[in-house]
Amino acid sequence: MSINFSLRMKKSVRHIFFVCLIFILQLYLPQFIVDANAGQMSMTAIYAGRGDCILMESEGHYMLVDSGVNTETENIVTYLKSLGISKIDYVVSTHPDGDHVGGFARIFKEFEIGETFCSPCSKDLDVFYAFMEALKAEGCPYSNPSYLQSWSFGDATVTCLYDGTMGSTYNECSLVLKVTCDDRSVVLTGDLPSTMEEKLLAMGIDFKCDVLKVGHHGAALSSCADFLDACAPSMAVISSERGNETTLPKPSVLKRLARRFIKTYRTTDGNVKINFVNGEITTDAQENNPYVSLKNASVTLSQNIYTCNGSEQRPDVTVTYNGQVVSPDNYTVDYSDNVYSGVGSVKVIGNEIKYLSSCSADFLILPKQAKITSAKISRSNEINLKWTTQNGVSGYTIQYSKDKKFKKHVKTIKVDGKDSKTVIKKLPYNTKYYIRMRAYTNNVGIGNWSKTVSAKTKKQPKLDSVKFAKKKLNKSKELKLTWKTDKNCDGYFIQYSYDKSFKKGVKTVRASGGKTSTYKKHLKKKKTYYFRIRPYKMGVPAINYGKIIKVRT
Repeated sequence: MSINFSLRMKKSVRHIFFVCLIFILQLYLPQFIVDANAGQMSMTAIYAGRGDCILMESEGHYMLVDSGVNTETENIVTYLKSLGISKIDYVVSTHPDGDHVGGFARIFKEFEIGETFCSPCSKDLDVFYAFMEALKAEGCPYSNPSYLQSWSFGDATVTCLYDGTMGSTYNECSLVLKVTCDDRSVVLTGDLPSTMEEKLLAMGIDFKCDVLKVGHHGAALSSCADFLDACAPSMAVISSERGNETTLPKPSVLKRLARRFIKTYRTTDGNVKINFVNGEITTDAQENNPYVSLKNASVTLSQNIYTCNGSEQRPDVTVTYNGQVVSPDNYTVDYSDNVYSGVGSVKVIGNEIKYLSSCSADFLILPKQAKITSAKISRSNEINLKWTTQNGVSGYTIQYSKDKKFKKHVKTIKVDGKDSKTVIKKLPYNTKYYIRMRAYTNNVGIGNWSKTVSAKTKKQPKLDSVKFAKKKLNKSKELKLTWKTDKNCDGYFIQYSYDKSFKKGVKTVRASGGKTSTYKKHLKKKKTYYFRIRPYKMGVPAINYGKIIKVRT
């Protein structure tokens, strides 16, 4: 007994141990996996006057892309030393313009350089020659990177998206790099103009990124709309010069960025540092774009439901952006063609001074009150109904009843919105009907009932007995019967048989009403026929057949 108990206890302890182990693994293993794949990178756009100087860092390794103008070299070197940098793993010169290579000669003297990548073009410029001499004096390897060549530093990987070999100007020879860490990326474009942007897009190069270093300091002929759409960044950094005389970035570029809700940062406000940690992107820099897109603004209307009155509906508009009411001086309002029933629209359009793009709001326009123009009783005791049509409605609901208050005996029919008349059929005689109608628009709503109109059906007509007036049998045995027509009837039933009592062998044919007063039939030879006739009318009880006539061939 005690042995069995001991075995059960051991099994229970093992079971509890494995359950706890599984729980711990589920709780902490995902964190271990995240840490194993986690990465860190930062991008700092250093203020470099009118030039570019981008420092990429990952796990204590560095890549410096361009070095600004030589007048800002001291500030750049001071900043790099403040970070405790003694070695720069990679130096990249995107192209040989002075505002991109101006500080390299000093940087090569102050820091240990691992490897250098350069644009394939050169320029007759003192600062460029000084850069090349410093590069040779340092003795570090240098080369022109090829298309899709890649290298790594820390957790980051650099890929050359464009090697500068297709350019015909210095700017068109700018290297384009993509730096990636944890599926987050930065695209650095040097001074690449839109002429080359379009060519590279046509080649199908993937520029998708999270952060874009805006080309050519925000010049109008860079960062074209198609290129920004292909990059689709959430952030953009512009290296530009301080001072009242600076002409970059251009308003057209800032507007293109604002229309795409790309957060824009500028080195005119100081160094711009963006951190990439475990796939998250953060920055302490302040956005700097004077233009705002209204696409994300909210529009409040003074009224959301109107009734069509034949005039354009123009609700008052209030525009709110980031919780602040936008002054009407910053936009215009387009009311479109809000006249007929349906969904009306208000479009708010920025005046391009501060606010760009547009936002809109919809409202409902219900059909106006329907109007019945005619309700007449036809010869066949039907109501011919006519009304005034309305533009934009889906259809009309018609109700008719013997009860003026429409509380009971109500019949409902629906007709298409394009119709202007209908016929109410199968009505009993000598009955007064009340009729009303209203228009409706699908997914919008209904209009008000029209004024009630009335129509009374005719009294039940009296059918008179009909008898044949003439009979004529020609040589070909064709019988022609004639009778006097009854204007009250809808038609006639004619019966014939070989049996005078019409008990057997009876045939019945129908003749239409109106002006019809003859019936023809071919008869067989050597036979005796009996014919009789009676009128009929829908809704009127049948009367007896008239006098029987005998026809013998």
